[in-house]
Amino acid sequence: MPVTLFWALHIFDTYVEPQSPQFHDMQNAMLQYSMYMTSSGMTREAAKKIMPSQFQLIKDETIFKSKEEIEEIERKKEEERKAATMSMFDPSLIEKLRATMK
Repeated sequence: MPVTLFWALHIFDTYVEPQSPQFHDMQNAMLQYSMYMTSSGMTREAAKKIMPSQFQLIKDETIFKSKEEIEEIERKKEEERKAATMSMFDPSLIEKLRATMK
């Protein structure tokens, strides 16, 4: 096997093929989105609420993103989780906790 063919297959197997289902899912989502937007019963108000991402079946956010973008998404999710946890407690208790930690 030639070296160039080996590396072409390696790149295909590593990067292109695993993302193929995601790509097809995006294509189908755009097709469904286009069908909804061009239907005769579509109103302007309803058109503003519809997004192509609502038609995607695969909700994996890690595909087609760089390592930095994935880390940023994880950091935001962690911050949202912490904020949701803190919102369950009484604000006076949180202030007491912060005061005792200082």
